[in-house]
Amino acid sequence: MLVIVLLYIICSIQAQSCEKRKPILILSGILASQLMIDADIDTSIELPPQCPHKVKGQIWINRKDLIPFNNSACFIEYMKTYWNSSTSKMENIPGANIYYPNFPSTKGIFALAPDNQKLLQSKTKVFAAMIHDLKAAGWKDGVDLVSPGYDWRYADRSNNNWIEKTTQLIQQLVNNNGYKVIIVTHSFGGLAVLDLISSMSKKFCDQYIDKIITLNAPFIGSTKTLRTFLTGEDLGLKLDPLLLRPLARSWESDYQLMPNQKYWKNDNVVQVGNKKYSANNINAIIDLVEEVKEFGNIIYNSSINRFPLEYVPNNVTLHCLYSHGIETIVGIKYDSLDHDFQDVSYVYGDGDGVVDLQSLEWCKLPGFAKVVKDLGKGEHGTVISNTEVFDYIKNEACATESKIKV
Repeated sequence: MLVIVLLYIICSIQAQSCEKRKPILILSGILASQLMIDADIDTSIELPPQCPHKVKGQIWINRKDLIPFNNSACFIEYMKTYWNSSTSKMENIPGANIYYPNFPSTKGIFALAPDNQKLLQSKTKVFAAMIHDLKAAGWKDGVDLVSPGYDWRYADRSNNNWIEKTTQLIQQLVNNNGYKVIIVTHSFGGLAVLDLISSMSKKFCDQYIDKIITLNAPFIGSTKTLRTFLTGEDLGLKLDPLLLRPLARSWESDYQLMPNQKYWKNDNVVQVGNKKYSANNINAIIDLVEEVKEFGNIIYNSSINRFPLEYVPNNVTLHCLYSHGIETIVGIKYDSLDHDFQDVSYVYGDGDGVVDLQSLEWCKLPGFAKVVKDLGKGEHGTVISNTEVFDYIKNEACATESKIKV
């Protein structure tokens, strides 16, 4: 009997493994990867008294050395981006470099906390389950399993030469492994990959990219993003939302995730008193916030027009997987503007708890996705821990064909 059990276990392990593996590149979303800071800020720039002008280490997230837990004021100063009217761009505070660690290792998306903070790390796991599953099937970090993390505060993916580095990485993966790359994205990563492939030639995409698998991509935005922008949100940190709201109002990514006025249904997304704003009036909604009037709509308009959404750039094959069935904000109501957007109530509809259903289902547009898979009921963040998703990815990435010559 014991022999039979052992044989069953061995056969199960073999069934889960994959001998010929297409390389997998994972793109995470906003807040879903570690970020480092290396800053030498000129002393002429005024910071809160407790904030050093020189700082180096992990900024997202690190309970021991940095913030946001121990010193949220400094965290906000370092993590905000600042409008440069000369370049018409948002930029880091001068002297600060913020970047993804260990590019292109998956270590930075495994969990958000560093290795020496085990308790916090155990509570901030992101792609840990997916990475464990793929490694068990034979994929190896840095060999045929990578994550070219990026600074998710920006909509401009050319920041830190990310597009150039990621393009080179894809080419290297194919050259080293002999199979085209499968790109797996979650959330905002679905927009990042469209930006990435729109910067490439069709010849390059045909030669090096097998397909894209998006998981709960907010293709045309999310109403909940407007709550983060207007009212504030704690970003899962259990801190005062008003303290963190300046971050959302400065990050390009937050503007890019607002409902896309070119494609959103003409529904009311915000109401102030008796005045209703549809998605066609996003510019007017942004202008309700005095502090962003100089740059808010410039960022929004440029962010939502970075790549086409009527089709997948360069006709790259795309498989769209999404969950829904969770109560999701689809409308926001304020009694007036007298209380700094705090007298708020919400209208709810279908979605994944973060992204509205109409945005998740945008990939049903004729000719957009080759495969659309409804995963049923599930929250936005849990889709990357879904074993059905793991099996789907492995089925697509386990090669049956011979290696290609490049």
